[in-house]
Amino acid sequence: MALVQGKVQRAQEALDAALETAPPPPSRQLKLGVLLERLGRLEQAVQAYDRAMVGDAVSPLIVQTTVPMVRALVHLGRYDEAVGVASRWLDVRQELLPPVLAQLLLFRAGALVSSGEPVAAAKDLDAAAKITGDSFLPVRRKGDHELGNVGVVPVLL
Repeated sequence: MALVQGKVQRAQEALDAALETAPPPPSRQLKLGVLLERLGRLEQAVQAYDRAMVGDAVSPLIVQTTVPMVRALVHLGRYDEAVGVASRWLDVRQELLPPVLAQLLLFRAGALVSSGEPVAAAKDLDAAAKITGDSFLPVRRKGDHELGNVGVVPVLL
């Protein structure tokens, strides 16, 4: 285990050094954000996603970045920001592919529940259910009540 941890630590140090030298262009910020999120560096991941979301609102890169950014914001407990990013995209891009639209609605629903807006969350859950054919229920997992985290799970009917 120590060997694996040592390799991860060296990889993180190399990543940090590379980022200080030359930050990647917006086209690579999405991949960087995903990597940072997997390493548990959520604040840095959100910054990378934000840098990837430059340019035209119909850019495929921006569309691809929206769900991971909202996910990271929810995990950080920054629910209002998550709702804002998701809402901006849901207002602008109703033509998103159905799976992406459903994911965005589900993450926004979780953020809305955590922000104390269960009625708005229920509307998102209903919209996601219409897209996927599933029913969803906001739930708190064991231990999440301390963090305020709310998940969304499919309900088998």
